[in-house]
Parts: sequence; structure tokens; C-alpha cells
Amino acid sequence: MCTSVTGLPDFLEVWKHFLPAKDLRAAFLVLLPLSVIIMLVGSVLGIIGLLARAHRPLLVTGFLLMFGALTTLSGVCIYVAYCAAGYREAARLLLAQSADGSRTLDEDVDIRFGWSLALACMSLVGEALTGAAVLAAAWRVSHRTTREDQGI
Repeated sequence: MCTSVTGLPDFLEVWKHFLPAKDLRAAFLVLLPLSVIIMLVGSVLGIIGLLARAHRPLLVTGFLLMFGALTTLSGVCIYVAYCAAGYREAARLLLAQSADGSRTLDEDVDIRFGWSLALACMSLVGEALTGAAVLAAAWRVSHRTTREDQGI
């Protein structure tokens, strides 16, 4: 769990220039459900490809799952950037209210990434590994088909 966001990495600061905070929220609210939809469509297509032992559906499934992992990664990065923007805004408001400096930011602002971020990261790893496994299965099916065509 992250209780404070200090020393924000440069790759998260990039999002600040492209999207304001309200658009960050809209972006991760679209990307993360889109990732789930991509995963479900890829799963159905993968099951069909495995049962049919067809090269193309497996290949499409592998790339679809890899794209889903990339979508999940983008959504998680945007979510963390959105939280960092909220932290900066809270710091600005708190410092504006407390002109004498008697209150510290760590006492009043607490940022925690809960189970949903952990599940999103596990989903990212699972999608990438599944995509790689399905691409390997597609390669194996294409090799088996080539050998059968050559009569080996």
C-alpha cells in the first residue's frame, strides 16, 4: 500500500501534459472495463481456436490478449497518475488553508491503493502470460499443420 506519493516518477508526469485530471478519470474508467471486454472476447475466441486447433483464431487470440495487457497497463498507469494529481490538489488546498504551516500534509491526506489495484496488476500479468501461451500454441499448431502437409 502506498501511503504517500512523493517523488513522482517522470513517466507519470507525462500524463499531466496530455490529459487534465478530469480526463484522466474518464480515461481509466474507459480503459479498465475495455480491458475486461478484450479479455472475455479473447477467451471465447481462444477456446474456439483450441477446440478447432486452428492457427488463425489462436494467433488473433494471442495478440488480442497482449493488447488487453497493454490496455490494462495503460489504465493502471493513468489511475496512479490520477491519484497523484489528486494528492497534489489536496496538498495545494491544504497549504492554502493552513497559512501558518502548523498542519502537515501527511497528517491529513492518506492515499492507499487497495485490492483493486493489486487485482489489476495480477490481471495484467495473467493476460500477458496467457497471450504468450496462446501465441506459443498457435506456433505449435502451425508447425504441426506444416508437417502434416509435408507428410512428415
